[in-house]
Amino acid sequence: QIPETYKSDSLLLIKDKYEVLNTGSTDLGSALGFLGNSGGSSSDLKIIEMMRSRDFFNQLYSNDEFILHSFFIDSYDKKTGKTLFSDGILQADGKYDLTSKPPFMLAYKEYVKSSIEVAQERETGLIMISSYSPSPSSAKHVLEIVISSFIEYITQRESEMAESSLSFLSSMLEQNNSQLSNSLSKLIQADIQKMVLSKSKDGIIEIIDSPYVPLEKHAPSKLAFILLITFIFISILYISLMFKAYILKSN
Repeated sequence: QIPETYKSDSLLLIKDKYEVLNTGSTDLGSALGFLGNSGGSSSDLKIIEMMRSRDFFNQLYSNDEFILHSFFIDSYDKKTGKTLFSDGILQADGKYDLTSKPPFMLAYKEYVKSSIEVAQERETGLIMISSYSPSPSSAKHVLEIVISSFIEYITQRESEMAESSLSFLSSMLEQNNSQLSNSLSKLIQADIQKMVLSKSKDGIIEIIDSPYVPLEKHAPSKLAFILLITFIFISILYISLMFKAYILKSN
């Protein structure tokens, strides 16, 4: 039997951290080129790779709820709507013993290969993140954990980088180089914007469409199942007719 899989989706908007720069008259390309930066055009792709990175997964690996719903699901009861976990991990105090969780690299490969999918929509440019699970409620729960953990991860990272960059740019601005002062001022404004966004309620990442509990299974496909059954039936019929023809010819 092919295990049933449920899929939960969410849409994310990565706020433009160079928005302040784009509103000014300074040439963004030259300003960023001076610092050896190619610009913010690849920021979304960078975010996608960061969500799939080992560094970020290390944060998920220490989250017991993520581990429980990602690696210890035994089955899903459609009648009761309950997610059943592996036997033997429930302790007397009601907590789960997760010491037998997969090693880090094995868990990471499973996460990247079949648990989470991150891609950018061509039409809107929004980032879609999907979670796959044998339980619909777990698919939603895991996705919520991944998104909340990543928002915490990226905002802290961007804040630290902005503070470091701000310190460096401020020291350069004190040199009073007239040719660079305008460009440096714009870059400083961008760093301040990133710091504000990272500490604000909205943050750097905005959730456009929240995770949901899927009502229908994602896989296996009914069409694929019908085609498979049809192929098996035709194969059996063909073999039966060939065998019958062989018997008739022999007689």
